[in-house]
Amino acid sequence: AGTTRVACSPLPAAGTTSAPVAKIASVNARGHVVRFVLNASGPLSGYECALVRGSRSHSAHPRYASCGAVRVYRHLHAGRYTFFARALGPGGVHRAAAKRSFLIR
Repeated sequence: AGTTRVACSPLPAAGTTSAPVAKIASVNARGHVVRFVLNASGPLSGYECALVRGSRSHSAHPRYASCGAVRVYRHLHAGRYTFFARALGPGGVHRAAAKRSFLIR
């Protein structure tokens, strides 16, 4: 009689849970309005979003605020922007934020 081998993923250590990873599922821009739809892998309790205009120096430390799975920005002035989103879960905040740069004309 032989043995059957089954590939398994290692379980997290007791009391630990990995943080979910945010993804930008879609972006819709019309005129001076931009709409982002987010999703995440892993156990999710919410999102944090940030929008940075102009200079790249500000994108190193964006100011995050709580947001939902759909985030709409209206009345944006002409210029280059970068949108950041990160997922929150029982394991905390995933440090690597999803980001998308865009231009309003």
